[in-house]
Amino acid sequence: MFLVYSNGVFSLYEYGFLDAGVYNSLSLLRHRRYRIEDPQIRTAAGRYLGLFRRPDGKKGVGHELIGIGRRLFSMTFRGRNLVFVRLILQHEVFHRVFRESFQSHGIPSRWKSGRWQLSCGFHPLESEGDDVLSVGAIVIA
Repeated sequence: MFLVYSNGVFSLYEYGFLDAGVYNSLSLLRHRRYRIEDPQIRTAAGRYLGLFRRPDGKKGVGHELIGIGRRLFSMTFRGRNLVFVRLILQHEVFHRVFRESFQSHGIPSRWKSGRWQLSCGFHPLESEGDDVLSVGAIVIA
């Protein structure tokens, strides 16, 4: 599996061998694209990962970088990506989906992923407010 991010689009590629004994029989099995368009989703994701916060009492300032968010700017591209992976996988629901994908060599079903999301405190899309992060059909409030 390969996850690629470019121009606001996440692309997830799943590859498999058509013949386990032939190295060059690698073939694309599935390809999915995910687009993040809403800037509120990006800011909610940054807050969720602990990269920045909304300051109290600072007029005209929407968000400010904190902790690791500030250090990201001095890191290499690879270093930043490794930090993002660590920050994402430290959350149980993402860790479960990754572990299941790795162990089963495939993407978990939507039903299974949805059950994990609900058990980890994610809420259905009916939630309102600007402190909400949309993840497919689930939001982090």
